Amino acid sequence: MKLTALGSTCIAMAAMLAFEGAHAQPGNDDLDLVCTGTGEKVQSQTDYSWDRKSHEYKDHTTVGKGQVSGTVQVQIHDGQGRMRVPKSLLPPLVTGSDDGWFAIRNLSVRPDRIDGSIKLNGLNKPNISIDRRSGTLRIDGMESFDGTCSAYNAGATKF
Repeated sequence: MKLTALGSTCIAMAAMLAFEGAHAQPGNDDLDLVCTGTGEKVQSQTDYSWDRKSHEYKDHTTVGKGQVSGTVQVQIHDGQGRMRVPKSLLPPLVTGSDDGWFAIRNLSVRPDRIDGSIKLNGLNKPNISIDRRSGTLRIDGMESFDGTCSAYNAGATKF
């Protein structure tokens, strides 16, 4: 079978459109997630005890990990992402927040996984990993958080 130049051009264009249509699914990477779980954060605690030698109370500060629970929100739209972290998980000094939302840096959205990081302050930039198959979220840095995510639809009702 012999193809003309016009016929082969039409076939090539149809193939390109079919290929683009298969990969360009609008809204496929647009996500609103709510993730509930628990985490750990560095906390300091000051205790007072009686010093028998000086006959006064002395303070003793200890640093350790404290358990927190809460909800993380994740929004990904048009290739940009942002995350709201529970206030109980935030360090005392926070920079770069937009009304409690932190931009997800180095965002990578793949069919099975979402990765990136957020900047809480100059020294604290935890990594983020979401397994799209199991729905598990992991925030790993000075503060850590493990949660289970579900899709959030603001217009939908539960019952």
